[in-house]
Amino acid sequence: MKNFTGSLAFTVFALIAAGLVGYSESGLLSGALSMAFLALVLGVMETSLSLDNAVVNATVLKDMDEVWRRRFLTWGMLIAVFGMRI
Repeated sequence: MKNFTGSLAFTVFALIAAGLVGYSESGLLSGALSMAFLALVLGVMETSLSLDNAVVNATVLKDMDEVWRRRFLTWGMLIAVFGMRI
């Protein structure tokens, strides 16, 4: 649990921030709870899709040569981190 302290603190901070945004937009507690719930659902969905993607990548990398494995990881990381966010 000690390893996840920073991640848990950031998650709580992000959920509070989402709630504050919801409250500032609607002026109601229901808006704050709705926005915090939406942020929570999106966080869970992102985590599950990332784990699914890691399993698929590990399966694909298992059968590749070392050179192609390195290319897959290098270019895949660049495309996933930068390309998909543009």
